[in-house]
Amino acid sequence: MSIFTLPNKVIAAIDRRCREFLWGTTGNRSKLHFPSWEKVCLLKKYGGVGFREGKKWNKALMAKFLWAIARKQDSLWVKWINSIYLKGQNVWSYPIKQDVSWYFKKLMKIRSSTDEISILLAEKGGKFCAKLFYNLQVEAQEVKYSRAVWNKLIVPKHIFIFWQACNVQLLTRDHLSKFLSLPSTLCPVCENDIETYTHTFYLIVCLPGKR
Repeated sequence: MSIFTLPNKVIAAIDRRCREFLWGTTGNRSKLHFPSWEKVCLLKKYGGVGFREGKKWNKALMAKFLWAIARKQDSLWVKWINSIYLKGQNVWSYPIKQDVSWYFKKLMKIRSSTDEISILLAEKGGKFCAKLFYNLQVEAQEVKYSRAVWNKLIVPKHIFIFWQACNVQLLTRDHLSKFLSLPSTLCPVCENDIETYTHTFYLIVCLPGKR
C-alpha cells in the first residue's frame, strides 16, 4: 500500500479542466457562467451537477489509509505504522509528533478534519468507500426539483438548461446586464419585456407551434 497526495497546483489544474469541459472556453478562460464551482460540485439531490471538488476528493482517497489503520487491516504497511508510531495506541488519540514522516503527518492532518464515526460510516461490505466518505462530507439540504431535472428520459443538454433555469442562473439579459454593457435588456424575440428566465420560458410555451 502506498500513499500519494496530489499537490494543490495539480488539483487546481484538474478542477480547471473540469470547468472548461462543462462551460467551454474563450481563449484561456472558461466562458461566462453564473453557478459557482462549489454549487456545481454538490450532489444532484442537493441541487448540484455531481462533479467532485479536487481537494475534497483527494481527502476522501487519503482517508482510506486512516480507515485501514483504525481497522488494523492485515497488511504490512499497517503493521509497520503500528510498530513504529502507534505501538498499541489508538490512532484517534495518538499525539502528533514532529519526528514522524511527512506522509504520516498528512494522515494526522486528515484525522484533525474528520472523526472516527465518519470514517466508519464510509465502510461498505468490509471495505472503505471513498465515494461514500466524500458524500458524507457534503452538508446541504435536498432540493425538490432534483428528480424532475435529472430524468433519464430528458436529453442531457436540456437537463443542463433545466438545471440552470431551476437555479435562476441562465445567461438571460437581466443577469448579463449586471456584468456587461448591453444596448438593451429587452427580450430579442418580443421586444416588449425584459428578458428574464421566467419570461423566456413563458414565451417558448406561448409561441405558435411551441405548445
